[in-house]
Amino acid sequence: MVARSSKTSEIATLRTDGICSAQENSIDDQTYQYRYGWGCFHPQYIQLFNSQKWLMAFIGIYIFISGIQTTGLGGVVITSLETRYELRSAETGLFTSSYEVAAAICGLVISYYAGQRHKGKFIATGSVMAGLGAVAFVSPHFFSGKYSPINSEITSNLCFESLNKSIASNTSSVCNSYIASSARNYLYIFIAAQVIIGTGNNLMWNVGMAYVDENVDPVASSVYIGIMVTLSAIGPAIGYLLGGLL
Repeated sequence: MVARSSKTSEIATLRTDGICSAQENSIDDQTYQYRYGWGCFHPQYIQLFNSQKWLMAFIGIYIFISGIQTTGLGGVVITSLETRYELRSAETGLFTSSYEVAAAICGLVISYYAGQRHKGKFIATGSVMAGLGAVAFVSPHFFSGKYSPINSEITSNLCFESLNKSIASNTSSVCNSYIASSARNYLYIFIAAQVIIGTGNNLMWNVGMAYVDENVDPVASSVYIGIMVTLSAIGPAIGYLLGGLL
């Protein structure tokens, strides 16, 4: 009994450090840890979102947007990135596959620790990581300056092997500029961004399904998971359509 009182007093002390409100201090520990919020921010007016339907709404929106971004738009812009940043096909395949590699390695390790801790916090962290990765992925567009395509009628941007010396000598400067182009350095940003996005999105599938299954009615669990899978299929389809229009 003394140990319980001591623990309660310690929690009360933590909540009176100027971050938590006096109203939250009156809530017992067991009720407090299940309230909706972030850190010590658990006001009563946002407890509306502390329900199964809102949980599914937030996860569904995330899965839908993630499908548009990663699979839909990501697949459409590959050829444009290859041309704009003078990347080889093998290099574009590298930053595309880095998403799956990160999901396989980092997702497996992080999911192990997430299963032993608060799954909701890990899902939220994964969402933030995916958002930051998306910002990093589009950042080269703003830092690389305006793109000026090469006029094929004036010169060629193809590098030929030295089988024909006359052609090779005419294109040597193009080949040298291709190799030394600073635009190719953005490849590493694309790879890092894909690793971050892959790690964040993997948490949603590894941890998110288990979290939904634990927090909804067992009878309706299959319905909620079915909604998640359906949205994951609709998102890429919308992404491809938007990519085609752009």
